[in-house]
Amino acid sequence: FSVGVARAAAPPSPSSQPAPVVAQGGARGLAGRRVLLVDNDADALAALARLLEGWGCAVATAADGAQAAAVLERGQAELWLFDYHLDDGDTGVALAGRLRPRFGAVPCLILSADAGEATRRAVQEADLGLLSKPVRPLALKSVLDRMLAASRI
Repeated sequence: FSVGVARAAAPPSPSSQPAPVVAQGGARGLAGRRVLLVDNDADALAALARLLEGWGCAVATAADGAQAAAVLERGQAELWLFDYHLDDGDTGVALAGRLRPRFGAVPCLILSADAGEATRRAVQEADLGLLSKPVRPLALKSVLDRMLAASRI
């Protein structure tokens, strides 16, 4: 008894760089995007970085505005995700306001566990997006996809 099986060609070797994901309408998805995260909570920063890296993003992290500016000096980011409450009375909204004149009008999402009216108003007046913490991954992905589509980058 014998069985004959045709030999299949080996699959092509994967590229060292991830291919950009193309969404409907031809817009590139999150994979390959350069993202700057700013949060004064090291655990929250690490968790969010891991999530975004899992989606194929190149993530840079910072704990405050000075570190964020230093990161951006080394290379531009296509998306900014900032915690609302930073150390020393600073906010993600104020940080975005300081960085935009130097680094451009990059799409910026503010993340906050503070559901207060003052926080919502400050984010809205700065014309930024707001997502409540704890961040749900699917909600974050949906918001980021919409921000990228709206900015056409």
